[in-house]
Amino acid sequence: MKAGRRAVGPEKLRFTPRAAGIRVVRMTRTTRWAVGVMTLMLAVLLGAGGAGAAEGAALPWIEDVSKVTAKETAWLAGCSDKLEAFARVTGVKVVVRLLAKSPTADEDKVPGAFMHALARRLAVDERGALVVYFADEKEFRVWIGDACAAAFVGQQGTAKEFTENGRMHEAKEAFLTAAETGSQAVYAAAQRAAPAGKPVAEALRVTLHVDAIVDGLIARLGKTPGK
Repeated sequence: MKAGRRAVGPEKLRFTPRAAGIRVVRMTRTTRWAVGVMTLMLAVLLGAGGAGAAEGAALPWIEDVSKVTAKETAWLAGCSDKLEAFARVTGVKVVVRLLAKSPTADEDKVPGAFMHALARRLAVDERGALVVYFADEKEFRVWIGDACAAAFVGQQGTAKEFTENGRMHEAKEAFLTAAETGSQAVYAAAQRAAPAGKPVAEALRVTLHVDAIVDGLIARLGKTPGK
């Protein structure tokens, strides 16, 4: 050490990029978005299984392509929070998709094929459930993941067994009918209570119906089969 230069202890040393000769590049919001997209694409390239999980994790709990509930931001936030909380506690992921059009004849040629393919893409085909609304026909469908089949039907068994013996179809039909009946009763009451000349929006009917289905799924999929 040269005379006159005071020694500096380890606690005084600070590493900075500039001191090390490293050029600092600050990422803009657009750059960060691009990096995120590239990361997701890399996950897709690593395999089909990883791709499904990555896409499922990136997509929202509720997505309204039909725009029926576009103005219902408070409902969207509240229902999404409920689904996220349920997934966090139980590990069961329930997602909702509101579509403008029904599947084509070719897509719907094999019963359940359309819903199963979409459930796989959203990573809910095993431990989860998918709720889909088709605005053109005002129809709801549900897909129950294999690991949740027994809880949904309410008895021990496998998804394959319930499909083959018809129990899954029966359970879904009864479930959807009950959800529609309950939500329609609330919607009819709202229509009667609405001021003259101010009809109740179609969005209310859809959100009430989604709530009935979601609440029903939460009640069933959060329980042990047979209890």
